[in-house]
Amino acid sequence: MIERGNEPIHINMDESPIPRSFGNIRGNRGIKRKRDHVPYRGVERLDHGDQRGQLSFVGFACSNKEFQDCLPMIFLGNEHMLTQELTENIGPLPNGFALWAATSGWMTAQTLKCVFRALHDSVKHLLAKREIILYLDCAKSHIGLAQSASAAMFGITLVYVPSRLTFLLQPLDVYIFARYKCQLRRSYTRRRCMTARGTITKHEWIHLVIDTAVAVFRGVDFAAVFARCGVTFDQGLLNDQIVSYLQPLDITVFRECESIDDADIKYLGGGGITMAFTHIRTSLTSREVLPDLLALGDVVGLSLIHISEPTRRRGIS
Repeated sequence: MIERGNEPIHINMDESPIPRSFGNIRGNRGIKRKRDHVPYRGVERLDHGDQRGQLSFVGFACSNKEFQDCLPMIFLGNEHMLTQELTENIGPLPNGFALWAATSGWMTAQTLKCVFRALHDSVKHLLAKREIILYLDCAKSHIGLAQSASAAMFGITLVYVPSRLTFLLQPLDVYIFARYKCQLRRSYTRRRCMTARGTITKHEWIHLVIDTAVAVFRGVDFAAVFARCGVTFDQGLLNDQIVSYLQPLDITVFRECESIDDADIKYLGGGGITMAFTHIRTSLTSREVLPDLLALGDVVGLSLIHISEPTRRRGIS
């Protein structure tokens, strides 16, 4: 809980995969040709490992610009992607950026504890009368007593974005990562076009990844992004998609059904969202079910459409 008189600092953390190559994205098409009778043309030459290789970008975004310029940006990779030779020769990184090599290139519970420490250390000089509220998704590695205890040790309050709603409510998912990957893809393609054989080394690729992150995450005010996702207390700036999902819902009841199941009763929202009842199995007539439906509507604020009398078949009509 935030202590009385302290200012909450809203920070969002999320991970996103950064592929070694953008050449195999869906939608690309090519023509197989014999190479004996045609002049050389530049093609992308990557071994199988590099084609499948990637880094996990642990990104942070904050509604406070002062904090944003200090937040850590961490790139996780396995020992094959981030070799000791590569990390030693990559050169100095921008302030707050780090390459972490481990057995796995994915977030784990142990890695998350180190991320909490890095977050606290990067902004501790700004925490007078301020407390961090960290928003993150419900990934398995994020949830647990050990993770909560570790966050509490560094004065971080965890708030979890519900599963299947990160596309709507998480600033990094909704706006920021898409912007970052779009710029990275453009920079990657531009750099390839400048080389004689259309390839870039792993060193060059990592510098592209980091330089693009600097351009997207540093010197930027994300306050409006957080407000559009409903994270801050200013609800007047919610984006249209969230507003559409908050419209009153109708219950549509299909006629002549044998029982109420997943396909019989659905909530249809103004934004097109569809959620169905699950684990409901009954053969009650509409006279018996209608009071329960009306009570449900009163509880959750649904507007019910007219439910007519039963038809000759048993079920809801």
